[in-house]
Amino acid sequence: MGKFDEYKLPLQTLVEQYMWIKALKRSVDELFENDKIIKLMERMAKEFFQQLNVLMIHQLILSYCKFTDPSTKMGSNLTIDYFTSIKEDEICNNENIKTGLSQVNAFRNYIVPARNKIIAHNDLETHIAFKELGGFPEGDDNKFINGIESILNELSRIINGDIYGDFIETLSGDVFDFIKILRYANGMLEMFENERDDQELFHKIVNYMGIGRTEI
Repeated sequence: MGKFDEYKLPLQTLVEQYMWIKALKRSVDELFENDKIIKLMERMAKEFFQQLNVLMIHQLILSYCKFTDPSTKMGSNLTIDYFTSIKEDEICNNENIKTGLSQVNAFRNYIVPARNKIIAHNDLETHIAFKELGGFPEGDDNKFINGIESILNELSRIINGDIYGDFIETLSGDVFDFIKILRYANGMLEMFENERDDQELFHKIVNYMGIGRTEI
């Protein structure tokens, strides 16, 4: 049995969790950091997408915190700390891991108060004073992601003998496919919104969707 064999499965499990987190971040970025997409969503269902924005941001912050929590807090936790706390020179004295941890912890300090006082608990003082927590300098979330990927690749090099490389999170049925549908639906709205003749509207829909009479 190799020196780090017992850590191979936990590391693979953590990487799979990270891929889900990165995909969630991509969804948030593509939907709520793009003014054109925001306008489309506001036109389609403004209140719903505002709720979705809050839910996704809360889930992202919660996931970031869980991923970087202490490994021994309230039991044994599968987190980055689980691996970076291993008392072996290859890990605890690794400069790449130390640099990555510096990036991760700098960002974590911004978001943990939001997790503790707003998302996971209703802190009395925070809520009655309408305090805003969780804000961070622009771009620091990307530094956080870069730090995590640097750590995971270094851990894989040590534990598996090879790095993961780029962490690709684009999959079929992801946020990009949703945006295509959103644009398609908006195009239909623009085409039909001023139509008052039900029969004419019906034929427009049939022609727009490419449906023949025998298919209706």
